[in-house]
Amino acid sequence: ICKMASFITVDRKILKWEWYQDVKVFHLFLYFLLRANWQDGRWKGIEVKRGQLITGRLQLSKDTGLSEREIRTCLEKLKTTGEVTIKPTSKYSIITICKYDVYQNRYDQSNQQLNQQANQRTTNEQRMNSE
Repeated sequence: ICKMASFITVDRKILKWEWYQDVKVFHLFLYFLLRANWQDGRWKGIEVKRGQLITGRLQLSKDTGLSEREIRTCLEKLKTTGEVTIKPTSKYSIITICKYDVYQNRYDQSNQQLNQQANQRTTNEQRMNSE
């Protein structure tokens, strides 16, 4: 899958999200945010769009520490409220975070890149001035 960005943003308004106090659902959803493609890409000939990830229940259980039954329950909750859609295949599932751009605003990422560039320029200027 695509090279992942090194960070995600989590807006404080998530504290008011309907699943926030359901620890298992919140944990799984945060995992999805961390693992989802931050830009469109391909994996083994399959298009994987921004906000999607390819996984399976066994892998989710291994990565999150939740049982397969807990994973199924959490996925059902997230599907019923329109947070995710799941496209199963015989080998894996493609999970789509429906409002990915709300959770991971492209403006924030481009803003972060601009800040990193500005910080790099400042660092370089400081080095030149100290030599």
